[in-house]
Amino acid sequence: RKLTLKREMVGLVWLGWLGAVAGFQLQQRPATRMIRWSSVDESDVVRRELAAKASAYEARRRSAAEAATSGLEVPSLESLAWQEFYDGAGGVTECVIPAGTRASVYAIFDETKALAHVGKSRDAAHSLRTILARQPDAAYFFKVFHVAKASKTYLDVVADAWIAGAAVAGNDGGDGQRAWEAPTDVKPLMTPEDRNDFDAAAARGKEALALKKVARRYEADKIAKLKARGFDAAHFQFDPKLKGQGLLDIKAKA
Repeated sequence: RKLTLKREMVGLVWLGWLGAVAGFQLQQRPATRMIRWSSVDESDVVRRELAAKASAYEARRRSAAEAATSGLEVPSLESLAWQEFYDGAGGVTECVIPAGTRASVYAIFDETKALAHVGKSRDAAHSLRTILARQPDAAYFFKVFHVAKASKTYLDVVADAWIAGAAVAGNDGGDGQRAWEAPTDVKPLMTPEDRNDFDAAAARGKEALALKKVARRYEADKIAKLKARGFDAAHFQFDPKLKGQGLLDIKAKA
């Protein structure tokens, strides 16, 4: 009899515990869901607030830029003369820099004269030659505006005016823009065989030699493209030190 009562009591306690757990879960589920939905809502609010702040900042920046450049010339691309990179005699058309120039804004066009990139430079002649070597497939024509006032705000206003309303791949703020504004990095272009050679060279402490080998191959490809357009390869001397870092760019002016 005592054993039976004991078993019944244990059973009641067990059932009571299960009921308590179930009740607790039922009570917690709505709260959990409420917290989860609340987090989503809060994230949306934060994103909207950040977007609004970014938009307001951009509006203030443009307003300040317009005020700072009030009365200064902002030429349209249409008003500037076309210049072709190829000079017709194997060389690169020299960008003539007027006396008193402090900086320049330039626009690069492809073979169809479609806008490909807009950039700024304190030495437009060297920048244009460098860009041609970086982008032998896409740099065919250019236009330049020289300024006597080296104001970044002013240069930005001119560049923004040229880009406005156009989908310019060379100013996408990402990989497309880096291809124009930075040395060519051959490391991401390595084949599986290149990577195997690099790993073997790295084990001997000869990484630079392996990178130079890959860089020279892409250098030869660029030179071949330039030659096909009539350019003399002697006008494009690539920096040997950069090749050892897996980068390709013509040598800076001495």
